[in-house]
Amino acid sequence: MFKHLPLPSHPEALPAAKAALEAQAQGRFWPYHDLLFAHQSELTRENLLGWARGLGLEVEHFKRALDEDNHHDRLAADQELGRKLGVRGAPIFFINGHMFKGAKPYEKFKKKVDEEMQRADQLLESGVSRERLYQELTQPPAVP
Repeated sequence: MFKHLPLPSHPEALPAAKAALEAQAQGRFWPYHDLLFAHQSELTRENLLGWARGLGLEVEHFKRALDEDNHHDRLAADQELGRKLGVRGAPIFFINGHMFKGAKPYEKFKKKVDEEMQRADQLLESGVSRERLYQELTQPPAVP
């Protein structure tokens, strides 16, 4: 799951988030996301529209999304969730409810995901149903 939290210190972040939401509305979020991250220092309006065009998306919708704030409610909900979770910067990742701050090498992510998968296997073996698994994984640790 991806949530948007454009930081005020990055003036191109808000238009990029709006464009990414429009790409999602047109079914191409991840390819557009990849372009945004590959070209973080080139987030001009011209490039945002050019990347949309290059992915075969409807550019007029992109212009409206940027100019008329078509995805305001979704963006506001993402920002509110970020505030509630204590997110103050980027990037932030949550793995089964555990905050993982900052850009990390792949190996650190892999280690955390492997640990969480092992926890999931242990919970399943102990009798936790698949339907309750995520709820159990995201519970805070019991205090002795």
